[in-house]
Amino acid sequence: MEARAIAHDKPFHKSREVFEKLAGRLGTNEFLDLDHAQVEQALENEGRELIRQLFQDHIDLRGGGRALRPVIGEDGVERTHVRERSRPLRTLFGPLTVTRSCYGARGHDSRSPLDTQLNLPQGTYSLGVRRRVAVEAAKVAFDTVAESLADTTGAPVPKRQAEALARMSAVDFDAFYRQRELAANEPTGEVLVITTDGKGIVMREQDLRENTRKAAKKFERVI
Repeated sequence: MEARAIAHDKPFHKSREVFEKLAGRLGTNEFLDLDHAQVEQALENEGRELIRQLFQDHIDLRGGGRALRPVIGEDGVERTHVRERSRPLRTLFGPLTVTRSCYGARGHDSRSPLDTQLNLPQGTYSLGVRRRVAVEAAKVAFDTVAESLADTTGAPVPKRQAEALARMSAVDFDAFYRQRELAANEPTGEVLVITTDGKGIVMREQDLRENTRKAAKKFERVI
């Protein structure tokens, strides 16, 4: 509860601490002795941590996502028992912890309004990570996908998990093309098509030879 109170009373205070620490280090001899490539690499790594903390502070600011109306599942059962639970979320910037209010009933699984509000997926990898895996997997081998995410994001994904995420991303592939096929076979209305042919009409005559220019003018008089 103390952390939740701090999140609301002093939002993003942790992010500010990370920023001030990084900004302070940039002015020290440690950084002033580095070349631009070394500073660039340091900022990529530590800047990612700053963005991760901003993301975490934002999640904390949302609170547990208390429901404003009765929480009723698809089974029609109202969930009245409330408890706070946390779940991990692996994002492009690094790992987060999402603490939210979960509503349950005896003999039934719980529901979390904040999960719905945030559109959190099943499993721990964020939709941004899953999208990156899908894009990379379409271009290179899974070994390279895993290496790329480990080098360029805060969410290293082992090869087997990358393969599983790619399969999940393609789960609607067949249905998508079946839908397109059905749409293509639907009857359409009449189509009005107009064709024109301007071949043989001389538009620029200044560069024509004398005989060709005379022929062009004779053709214009005929038209």
